[in-house]
Amino acid sequence: KMKKYILILLTLLFVGFSYAQNKNETEISISEVEQKPRFQECKDVPENETFKCFQEVLNKHIENTLKYPTDAKEVGIEGRVNVSFRIKKDGSTEVIALRGGDKLLEQEAKRIIESMPKLIPAKQNGKPITVTIAYPIFFKL
Repeated sequence: KMKKYILILLTLLFVGFSYAQNKNETEISISEVEQKPRFQECKDVPENETFKCFQEVLNKHIENTLKYPTDAKEVGIEGRVNVSFRIKKDGSTEVIALRGGDKLLEQEAKRIIESMPKLIPAKQNGKPITVTIAYPIFFKL
């Protein structure tokens, strides 16, 4: 039996990164957000390096958490799932949209994002805000 290795290809760029305090407010560019959301591992990183640290920790979380769906592996399903999720004012995450070619891969991508630890939320004018992120997760056998 041929041994299969799972290769996770992670992009270095976010597909999207925007915020809105609630549905009635206009979204502004992430560049206008005073403090970007961060993992606890990034709490002491200077603001100009926060985005890079966030990506590195998110990529590590994906790599360490991903369990390739057995049914998808058996039939050779690979692909990319674009996950849109919110980091809420309390630091919790909520998946709001999944776009991929296969439901099994989408379910695993959702599980990965929902298993993220509580984050330090983004802040604007010193107050926590909700941030929406679109991020691709690649599944490759």
